[in-house]
Amino acid sequence: MSKTKIFCDIADSKTIKEFNKKSIVDGFTTNPSLMRKAGAKSYEKYSKLLLKICRKKPISLEVFADNFNEMEKQALKINSWGKNIYVKIPVVNSCEILSILSCIGASLSKPFIVWTVNFSNIQSFALSFET
Repeated sequence: MSKTKIFCDIADSKTIKEFNKKSIVDGFTTNPSLMRKAGAKSYEKYSKLLLKICRKKPISLEVFADNFNEMEKQALKINSWGKNIYVKIPVVNSCEILSILSCIGASLSKPFIVWTVNFSNIQSFALSFET
């Protein structure tokens, strides 16, 4: 039997802190737009704040570049911030970079198509099922 996993799509640090304590929530996902709405001035600083709150559950952080070279740089940098990070790559222009980053072992998620790639395990992003 499968277990449905629930990920909160939020960026507000107080809300993440609250939901991080709840066992029903398996992880978090956010994006640059949600972070701006939550008051983030620096993407990196705010992401690291969220990572201090959410140390044991997975959290997806999205690159915000739209060209290959910058997406790759951002993805590698974001991935270096912690072991529980999944890097979200926008679908547009993403196939080549997803292939490269996956080969080096980066934990990735592909939004809008809704897949998370973590090494060789593939799980649904918003809801995942364990077999």
